[in-house]
Amino acid sequence: MVNLIPDDSIRSVVDLSMGECGLLEEANKRWENAVLYGADIDETLIKKIHKKCPYIHTYSGDSLSGAIEKWDRYHMIANGEGFDLAIANPPFNFYDQEEQRLNKEKVLLPIEMRFLLKYINIVKNDGFICIILPYGFLSLDLYEKFRTKVLEKVTILKIIKIFNHCFDKIDADTCLVLMKKDRGHKQGIQEKITIAYLSDNYKLLDRQVALTSRVKRWDLEYQRLLSHDFIYCAEFEKTILNSYIKSCRRGKSIAKNKHLLSEKGSRFIHTTDVKKLYISNEHKQFISGFGKYFEKSVLQKDDRLIGRVGQGRTDSNPALFVSLCRPHERLGRSGIEAILRRLGHSAGVDNVHPHRYRRTALTNAANRGMPLQDVQSLAGHASPNTTMIYCTVDRSKVKTEHKRCIWLHSSETHMNFFHLA
Repeated sequence: MVNLIPDDSIRSVVDLSMGECGLLEEANKRWENAVLYGADIDETLIKKIHKKCPYIHTYSGDSLSGAIEKWDRYHMIANGEGFDLAIANPPFNFYDQEEQRLNKEKVLLPIEMRFLLKYINIVKNDGFICIILPYGFLSLDLYEKFRTKVLEKVTILKIIKIFNHCFDKIDADTCLVLMKKDRGHKQGIQEKITIAYLSDNYKLLDRQVALTSRVKRWDLEYQRLLSHDFIYCAEFEKTILNSYIKSCRRGKSIAKNKHLLSEKGSRFIHTTDVKKLYISNEHKQFISGFGKYFEKSVLQKDDRLIGRVGQGRTDSNPALFVSLCRPHERLGRSGIEAILRRLGHSAGVDNVHPHRYRRTALTNAANRGMPLQDVQSLAGHASPNTTMIYCTVDRSKVKTEHKRCIWLHSSETHMNFFHLA
């Protein structure tokens, strides 16, 4: 990472999630006169680094909180000219999300993206940021606006997709992003971004260029698709696609009906996602004389037939579960209750609701041997009396436990007394 920085005159380097401080050690080898600053939430680790690398100025605490401003050395640079270089491999946790302000908008961002924002804010104009990020940063729809906002503040010099399992504790696909913070306000968005793949023998392969004015995704695979002359679904009317998604049955393929293939006829495209339909012109297939085989299973537009699998979504909500009605908001409590009521009705069970499952779970836990105090803790009850209200007593289990704990014990006592006599 350090060798990618195109500047030999770096004077200050910061890593706010330094871990074992490996990146700062490498920075010290290249820029011997640079002042290094590192932070980490692990106090024991900080003490170890003090002994191992006394030349690193350290801070122990949450570097994304306001408390770091009390670190005088950091505060003086971050609120002054800014750091020359931020270099980082931050923690990944998609579920650790907090609200951040991007210009006038508020967005939820996971911890790794909050670190990126932090670095953009504390690096000086013309300073560099070299950071490891989840590969989803380049492709996921939920980061689309965020990527644009980032480009308003920096120029991306290089993106490198890193081979799998390069990092021992990270299972996700990762990429290295090298950025340069722009001086003042930019005149428009960067037009081209270079992406490459780093193989496990540390060679850069498969270079692609993402044209930001034409594409919303920057990932290597998508650029590779576009380079093979792919057609985007925007040429199909949105109203037709929406209607098709709602009415079409499960898609049909021609794998077992190859007699329908012909050299000329209607172009057939089999896809799993109409919302993001990218049609390859590399291996074209045509069919003719299909009759009723594809009835209500394809969308016909001009000379193309689009067959699809399952029910897709046309909304842009990042939530996994959304309501069926527009504007397709995140599925809430009432929606979940309605789904369970319908399931209960179809199964012939009355009064089905989420709380009923909670009661069942607690009862099962108690009946399977979980101690009452543990069931109470699991339920979050202040009193064990409340827990006993939730837990339905299993009479057969009471009988079994009586035999095990009282009857057998009494029998053993009688036997011992007999032997003593």
